[in-house]
Amino acid sequence: MDQVAGPGVVGRSDYGSALAAEAARLPMSLRGQLPVSEGAVLLWDGIVAICHALLHPSDDLDWVQRLTTVLDVKAAAFTPESLEAIRSELERIAADKDAAWFTNLARSDFLKFLEKAVGTAAYHRIRRAVLDDMATVAETIRVGVQLLQPYAQAAEDMIRVLPATNRGDLRSALGAAELVLVKLVIQADLVLEQLLDAAINDEFSDELFTKLPAPTTEELEAVVPKLRAIISDRARQLAAELGSGVSRKIQGARDAISMSADPVSQAANSLIELIDRLLRTAFTDEEVLAWIDDNYPAAKDLKYERGKALVPTKRAQALCFVFGGQPRGTGDDIRETLAEVIVNVRSQLQGLKHADTGEPEELTELGLLMGAVESFFAVGVRLAWSTVPEEALQQLHQRIDPTRLAAAEPHAPERTGTFG
Repeated sequence: MDQVAGPGVVGRSDYGSALAAEAARLPMSLRGQLPVSEGAVLLWDGIVAICHALLHPSDDLDWVQRLTTVLDVKAAAFTPESLEAIRSELERIAADKDAAWFTNLARSDFLKFLEKAVGTAAYHRIRRAVLDDMATVAETIRVGVQLLQPYAQAAEDMIRVLPATNRGDLRSALGAAELVLVKLVIQADLVLEQLLDAAINDEFSDELFTKLPAPTTEELEAVVPKLRAIISDRARQLAAELGSGVSRKIQGARDAISMSADPVSQAANSLIELIDRLLRTAFTDEEVLAWIDDNYPAAKDLKYERGKALVPTKRAQALCFVFGGQPRGTGDDIRETLAEVIVNVRSQLQGLKHADTGEPEELTELGLLMGAVESFFAVGVRLAWSTVPEEALQQLHQRIDPTRLAAAEPHAPERTGTFG
């Protein structure tokens, strides 16, 4: 399960499709007999060009600039007729649920017809062009799949802490030892590696995908610590952005696990304090209550009486936190799930802290909860706050780390009113 060797392993210097270039050399009379429309060739050329732009390094341009340049070049070459051809092809593909257009290309009778029509030399050029294009696309997708691996691990670590009612069908799949999401992503990487090798070496056969490769237990055990190390590093980066107080709590938990004589209790306590600090400093109780009234007016379990005062529950605080104090919109199930994650992590840490018996299983459980906290920071918070307006986000950062505000405005007034 090797990593992709690097951008530009396979490709053409002109950022175009090799197949499109070969098709352009064919006489129009012959091109009209092929089961591939002009729109399909143009569409494929655009896809391959985008893949080349993403893969090829440049001393002068980053990948966004390369992609923009390629799109500009391709767009400049379009005519109203070619745009209509692409639109028609997209409609045809969308309507062809069985992908008959693709299977037609692989029919042996069509391949024989093509070789007879264009000649052996041109046929082999076209075949090689198809394989080169497929290798480019497979390589691009594989790079994307590899970039997804840490996110799959983070998602899995967070899903584990959810109760059965929140996991739904994932409950049976996500056992203590089985890494379902990570396994799927790594298997996709292996399949793409197999496809890439076949395209490069021209070793396609009907049996190529009859038995899909799957990661072994040993491969999973080797890759998971590497993915968690990436997540841990990204969590520390966000913690540093949120302030030294947040960074110290995460580092304190790590230090307790590796060096303390009482690692479970100390690390659990440090993580609980971290969660409480974040929820407490991000929004006051009054702000959380006002936000709940605006966004969950029918909810009865998000506030309770303490003495004579009405206060928000941890879940209410977590919801306001992951929404960044912004109005709740449609399709916000992910944010609500993230709130459930952090509340459940805190509850399980609390139970672990009080049940500390020194058993090895407790240290294992602590490691999983630590992974969930770091995944929440590395992926969850960034995802949850991705749509928070910049001004509101800066205010939120300043609340969590008041030293920012002190540095920017030595005489800044105290916060008042509802955050928004």
